[in-house]
Amino acid sequence: GNRLTIGGWAYGDLVRANCGYDGEIAMVRFYAMPMGQEDVTKRFAELTIPSEPKPTKIGVNKPIFDAQFNEDGTATNVGTSDLVIETVPADNLKTRKVGDIFVASNTRPAHNSRYDAGFYWIDYNDKEDFKSKLADGFTLEVVCSAAQNQGSFWMRPMASDKWGVKLLD
Repeated sequence: GNRLTIGGWAYGDLVRANCGYDGEIAMVRFYAMPMGQEDVTKRFAELTIPSEPKPTKIGVNKPIFDAQFNEDGTATNVGTSDLVIETVPADNLKTRKVGDIFVASNTRPAHNSRYDAGFYWIDYNDKEDFKSKLADGFTLEVVCSAAQNQGSFWMRPMASDKWGVKLLD
C-alpha cells in the first residue's frame, strides 16, 4: 500500500523498522502545490539555525500534511487532511523540547546498523482526497538534523514537483 514513514525505513508488517534515522526531525510538511524559487528562498530565510529549528510561518497555502511532534513521543497531523500518524515506539524514539516546539529525536547505536527502531508511519492507501491533491504538483518540506561524522546541524531539504505524482497500489 501507500505509506509514508518518518524516522525509519519500514518493512514487512510495519511493526519495526531497520536502519532508523539518526538525528532529529522538527518538521515534515506536504503542500498541495509546487513552490517556486521565491517561496523556497523565503522558507530558508525564516529558519533560525542551528540553535532553534522554528517552523516557518504558514502563508495562504496551509499544508495538507503537517507533522507536529508531541511531548509524549507521539505525533499529530495538524494539516488540512485527515491523515493519521501512528507511532511505532522503541527506546531510540523520543521527543525533546527545542525552543517552542517538540522535535522527534531518533538515535541508533552505529551508522548503517540494523536493529529494531521506533518511527512514525502514515498509511494513505485509502485516502483518495490526499492522493488526488498530489496529482497536480506538490512540495515536501522537512527540517531535520543528522548525527553523522560531520557533526549535528539543522538542515531543510525540500522537494517541489510541478508535474505531480500518480500513486499506484
